[in-house]
Amino acid sequence: MKFDDVFFRENLLKTNYSVDSESDVIVLYEKGEVHIKPYGTGYHMVYHLHRILKFLKGTDEALKFANVKEIYPNSGDADVFANNIKGTTYNIDNETIVKSNLDNKAVYDKRIDRNYHEMAFAMPSVREGSIIDYEFEIVDKHYFFLPLWEFKSRVPKLVSEYEVSSPIDLNSIQSPLVIYLLKNLIALRELKM
Repeated sequence: MKFDDVFFRENLLKTNYSVDSESDVIVLYEKGEVHIKPYGTGYHMVYHLHRILKFLKGTDEALKFANVKEIYPNSGDADVFANNIKGTTYNIDNETIVKSNLDNKAVYDKRIDRNYHEMAFAMPSVREGSIIDYEFEIVDKHYFFLPLWEFKSRVPKLVSEYEVSSPIDLNSIQSPLVIYLLKNLIALRELKM
C-alpha cells in the first residue's frame, strides 16, 4: 500500500466505512513485522509496528485510541528497548491537509514492574475526522519473546498484517518468512440479549 497525500486526503474526507458502520474509530492499516537475526552467539529480535487509524467520531471512547501504549518484557537492562518512534496526525482544514508530528519529548518509557516496561505517547491534535499514523520498534538483544498479534479487536480493521522472518526454526513456523494478511475485519462486540 502507498501512504501518500492521495491516500490521506481520500480517507480524511470519508465519514464511514462499509466494513463496520457502528464504530467510532477504524484501523485503516496495521502491520507488525518480527525479524529474528543472528547476534553474537545467539539471536536478537526487532519488532516493528506500523498502524494508521481514522477517528470517525470525536467521542471520549474513540479519542482514547490517540493514547498509544505498548507493554513489552524488560528485566531492567538495556538489552530490550523501544526505538525509532514516529507519529503524525492528519487533519483537513479548508481542503488543506494539516500534519502534526509527534514530539519525541512526549514519549514515555517507564518500568511497570520487575519484568515489564510501558512505552506510551499521546498523538497530537486528534479530533473527529483525524487520521493518526504511528510506528515504532522494540529491540530485544536476547530474543526472549515473539510478540502477540490480534487480528480482531474492539476496532474494525481494513488491513491487518503480521510478518515473521527468522533464520531459525520457531517450532510451528517451518519457513524463514511467514506473512499473515487479513482484510475487512469487523469489530468484536458483546452480544445483546
